[in-house]
Amino acid sequence: MGLFSSEKKISKQKLDELLRKIAILELSEREYIKGLFSRYSSGDISKLEIEKVVRDLKLDTSDKIEREEAETVKQQLLDYLEK
Repeated sequence: MGLFSSEKKISKQKLDELLRKIAILELSEREYIKGLFSRYSSGDISKLEIEKVVRDLKLDTSDKIEREEAETVKQQLLDYLEK
């Protein structure tokens, strides 16, 4: 990627839409995930930010999001970016 590459990103509105499509996530889990994304990005979300949030989800054993759920979130969001 060059200096002026146009990496595809996910808007906050699209993130909310994509998370709602993941049936295994409860409302509180979706809100928690959106909060994590806001720590890494004040605007649209990149692939790198997705990977950071999913890593945090997998490593944090105190939250109620399981590794499988985190992997599902990652896959859904990365699939969207690859379209």
